[in-house]
Amino acid sequence: MTANGYGVSSGRLSVVDAASYLTVQNLRKAYPGSTTPAVADATLTLERGRMLTLLGPSGCGKTTLLRMLAGLTTPDSGQVLVGGRSMIGVPLHKRNMGMVFQSYALFPHLDVARNIAFGLEVRGIKDAACRKRVSDMMDLMHLGGLEHRRVADLSGGQRQRVALARALAIEPDILLLDEPLANLDVKLRGIMRDEIRSLQRRLGITSVFVTHDQEEALSIADVVAVMSDGHVRQIGTPVEIYDRPASRFVASFVGRSNFLFARYGGSGSTEVEGLGPVPLPADIPPWEGPGILLVRPHHVQLGAPQADAYTCSAIVEDIVYTGDRYIVAARAGQLRLCVEQGAPLPAGVSIGQDVQLSWLPRDMRLVAEDTV
Repeated sequence: MTANGYGVSSGRLSVVDAASYLTVQNLRKAYPGSTTPAVADATLTLERGRMLTLLGPSGCGKTTLLRMLAGLTTPDSGQVLVGGRSMIGVPLHKRNMGMVFQSYALFPHLDVARNIAFGLEVRGIKDAACRKRVSDMMDLMHLGGLEHRRVADLSGGQRQRVALARALAIEPDILLLDEPLANLDVKLRGIMRDEIRSLQRRLGITSVFVTHDQEEALSIADVVAVMSDGHVRQIGTPVEIYDRPASRFVASFVGRSNFLFARYGGSGSTEVEGLGPVPLPADIPPWEGPGILLVRPHHVQLGAPQADAYTCSAIVEDIVYTGDRYIVAARAGQLRLCVEQGAPLPAGVSIGQDVQLSWLPRDMRLVAEDTV
């Protein structure tokens, strides 16, 4: 057992300290020549032992934020604390953070064992203690027998495991992962995603995972922070982010969305552009001016209307089969709506056919327009 929080003992991992956490306060970074900051006043807190995903499109600032946590990029202002200790001004090698890069950043002139040992040797851990830690990490990452294999002779999945083993060998307080699955094929991405999540839970290590893949973010994280244009737009559990998005951007980036542009009509109803009067759920309060209502496609039923549901007529314009479901685009008046329908489709549904669409008022959400 090791003193830093986890170790390998009789082949089993155990957590020692569950008290420390990560706090980011008003972290900001602007690069010379840019008119807008790469990261604008980011604030978040992560409990010890939990995984946060930074989710957003390319160029939104998520990697810059991760690099500021690691000490690879110096913030212009703000604070980073780990277990209550400020990391501002603390050099990279003294932050005790392990990082896995998108490219893995392995050393091609070193074999697998030496790659894993690199961080240990930098910290002065050598000889028997280093060999034992490397052996433990190789067992943990299912790399046995590859000690002397060259990096160039490894598969993509093996390289990723080596990069993870190198990051974990130093027993970091926080594990940082910058789109580590981006270079893998779809099937291997799913396998490695599940392995990383299982490993993170077993180790109980606080982790920050950067991705632009919404499915990846929702499936791997305890907490998701959605970013755009340098701003953290919303922080919450995967369920909160998907079911209760705070803004139109979050709703559109995380999952498929139907937006209904509406004005409050009084008496629990609203006037929707292209549809007319639509009943509202009881938990949506009155609002002034234009509003945006969200209906997720899986809440829209195709065919026989649901009881107590709003129903409208539509014409099917497109049908896409994804293996376990159909994505149907249908036009109701001036509005094009998306429907996620489990296979098989109702009998006779085809492009050009008139259909009935329905959804329950309780499945609508009022979302804000992005203003920044």
